[in-house]
Amino acid sequence: AGPEVPYEQFYDDPGLKDQPLGSVACGHYAGSGFQFFVHVQRAPLQNRAVAEWKLTKPLEGQPERPWEGIGVRTHVVGEGEELVSADCQPQRYKQMPEWVKYLIRRRVGEDLRSAFVSVHEPYQGAPWIESVSAVTVEPGDGEAVAVLVRLRSGESQYCYHSLQPGREYVVDGKVRVDGQAACLALDANGEPLRAMLLNGTMLRYGALSLTGQGLRTTRIKRVDYARGVIELSDPVLGEDLRPGQTVLVRTAGGSESVTLREVLSATELSIGDEDLRVAGGPVNEVVPEKSRVVTSVSARHAYAGLTVLNSRGEVQGRLAAGEAITLDREGLPPLTAACFPPGEDGLGARFAVVIAGPGDGVVLPSLAEY
Repeated sequence: AGPEVPYEQFYDDPGLKDQPLGSVACGHYAGSGFQFFVHVQRAPLQNRAVAEWKLTKPLEGQPERPWEGIGVRTHVVGEGEELVSADCQPQRYKQMPEWVKYLIRRRVGEDLRSAFVSVHEPYQGAPWIESVSAVTVEPGDGEAVAVLVRLRSGESQYCYHSLQPGREYVVDGKVRVDGQAACLALDANGEPLRAMLLNGTMLRYGALSLTGQGLRTTRIKRVDYARGVIELSDPVLGEDLRPGQTVLVRTAGGSESVTLREVLSATELSIGDEDLRVAGGPVNEVVPEKSRVVTSVSARHAYAGLTVLNSRGEVQGRLAAGEAITLDREGLPPLTAACFPPGEDGLGARFAVVIAGPGDGVVLPSLAEY
């Protein structure tokens, strides 16, 4: 933050400034954190640069592990920005190193639209990437980026990412793609070896044509919370979906995700024992005229729009703005104490706030490979 700012001083928060670290709660701090960086080095980024971290010998008290010849290189691609290297102390446990080197990418200006592109290269023995360079993406609307990664084996790979799946782009004048992410591996003669298209409909290069289903959207019909089964409104689940893929859930207040474990039918998927709760606790009182549940616990990770359940896993509406826990009971009868009966676990009346409920939107991924 500058030589005039003492180490650890919260210089950009009036409420915390001049308070010794550890003497006040700083969980709400939203400043830069730059007061924790020292030994600063700066340089303009000119198209590309490489940063390298090498694994070090385990410190006293740390478990033994392989470390010699193991590292990670980060290939930074861009222009019109500054690279800042600095040291920072991690949490002060004896098994932690005293200092860790950080790399910061920074752009300054008015009305900025920035894309920070990096390729991370873990290696053991010797690095395997020869170079990483930016390639053109047309139309140049700033919504998609791509790089060409040349490997020391002679192979090269186009790696692509778009914020606008559903829009066609041309990469390096050679590759046509419509999707969220794609990768195309070529041999030394430029012939396709492998290709991957994520959440897209089309990837074309020469004679290679890869097609996918793109993003599919539907809504949740019901959820069996005890079994971990989500039933969808439309028959959109197919054999192309694979265990471990992420399914996006869109609520009225934000987006969440669950992990697909198994496709049970065209309308049912299993998430196994994944816990959907972000809040929960005892129901101390029900205030019908305010549609409110009084509890003694904090629900800081819950937000308006999420589904609220009772002890039996029955939907009691959605979390509404206002004093916690206020319910939006649209489509349900007025709130009464009977809506939150004791559960079979003997713990009395309880509530839970979950990230997936009936009516929430669902976005299914698609993955096509060559």
